[in-house]
Amino acid sequence: RPNNADIHQELGIAYTETGQLSEGVMALNKAISLDPKSPVLYARLAQIYMNQFDTVSAVEILKSGITEIPDDPRLHKAIGDAYTTHGSHTNALKHYRVSLQANPDSPEALCDIGSALRIGGQLDEASQYFDKAIAAKRDMARAISGQAEILESKDKTDEAMELVEKSLKRGVRHPDLAITFARLAKKTKRPNEGIELLKKVLADPGLPRPFRSVVLMDMGSLLEANGSYDEAMEAYTQGNSLYAAQFNEDMYIKSIKILIETFSKDVYDNLPHSSIDTCKPIFILGMPRSGTSLIEQILASHSTVYGAG
Repeated sequence: RPNNADIHQELGIAYTETGQLSEGVMALNKAISLDPKSPVLYARLAQIYMNQFDTVSAVEILKSGITEIPDDPRLHKAIGDAYTTHGSHTNALKHYRVSLQANPDSPEALCDIGSALRIGGQLDEASQYFDKAIAAKRDMARAISGQAEILESKDKTDEAMELVEKSLKRGVRHPDLAITFARLAKKTKRPNEGIELLKKVLADPGLPRPFRSVVLMDMGSLLEANGSYDEAMEAYTQGNSLYAAQFNEDMYIKSIKILIETFSKDVYDNLPHSSIDTCKPIFILGMPRSGTSLIEQILASHSTVYGAG
């Protein structure tokens, strides 16, 4: 039955699970051509791209799905996730709000908006959404992690750690929570505890590839802080290897177009502005891995400085 979308979908899943990603993409594209009104097909194909860190292709296929099915909350949620990974939190927020309209009491949808707001520096509003998510589901790990990150941004490290530890003691388990604990553990000079928790997370064979990469990089940071430099380098190497990909000119051009779209004049005009009256932003420039991020973080720790990231 060559014109059966379900069969092509199953074939695409089988190809993907056996590591034949190109064939899986082809099969799912064929399924979409046969059934363009199925949101599941767009979401599955986008997830393949996301697992390969190809957010540009994920965004494009989800845009196609939204054109066909404009009000489907799953597609708006998925494209919001893709935009978040790509660093386009303004676009992500727009789609997350559509998803929340369809599921106003969903803890996951509330967390999505809270996360996008936090990344955009709108901490108080983000905190309100995280509070709503926790009210709906007490042990919502993403919301707890989000609140802890906000407390940390406000130099309330001890409160952040207390919040995370209480959740861990209640048995809450999620990579987001472990990653937040690990980062706080480094700052509070408790690297061994962070290392042990991340080891448990990495022991899960079902840990998604993007999460595994982040956990490995945080593991490397903790091991480095602990003086275990060889082990730290091994963790960094493994984490970086998950990003391994060759340069793709078409993908690069697409990513630039998305950046231009994301940071348009209209977007800039509507972004929140600092209360400090100055026309002199500070741009930190340097070669990759030369310490520019560290300088930005040091400056951003001052109460009158906002680090744009």
